[in-house]
Amino acid sequence: MAVWSVVKTLELEGSKRLDAEYYRPEYLKAADELEQRGATHLGELLSDIRYGIYTEPDYLDEGTDFIRALNLEELAIEGEVLKVKPAVIPSAKYLLKVGDVLIVRSGANVGNAGVVVDRFSGATFGSYTIRIRLKDSINPFVFYVFLKSKFGRLQTVRFRTGLAQPNINIPNLRLLQIMGGFPERAETEVENLVKQSH
Repeated sequence: MAVWSVVKTLELEGSKRLDAEYYRPEYLKAADELEQRGATHLGELLSDIRYGIYTEPDYLDEGTDFIRALNLEELAIEGEVLKVKPAVIPSAKYLLKVGDVLIVRSGANVGNAGVVVDRFSGATFGSYTIRIRLKDSINPFVFYVFLKSKFGRLQTVRFRTGLAQPNINIPNLRLLQIMGGFPERAETEVENLVKQSH
């Protein structure tokens, strides 16, 4: 059965995207629901956002943990974490802190996300990932859970570009609509549950 979505040229978003996939009815419905609930664009909540470093990790015994796109699995940062020599890290800006959120920016798993817990504090991250560091106004663990929700996944799928190798970039991530303003008690409970699950 065919699905129709009619969008007027005046309603085109961003850089006037014309690909029909971008305007699928479920994407438009989710965006409308988020807007009605007072969602904020991620760009307003960022402390820092950056692409990872271009280097090849190795099977070293010593070094800095290196989180790759394939480590960002459905439930957590998982799998074998390789290491890099500290000399290849351009600056301390590329070292992870607890609460940083990583998202896969390219490939089959584009949009997969992981949140940094104690175990990965001080690690660095690879070029196929984007690190998101938030202002104090939003709990990063709540943001991580939001990315895993229907509303988060619909947006990361919607904003990706390319067919053979899908990508999502920083300008598009800044456009994500994010729910916030939850009671502090609820945010703390979510954070504790995420940490326990890891």
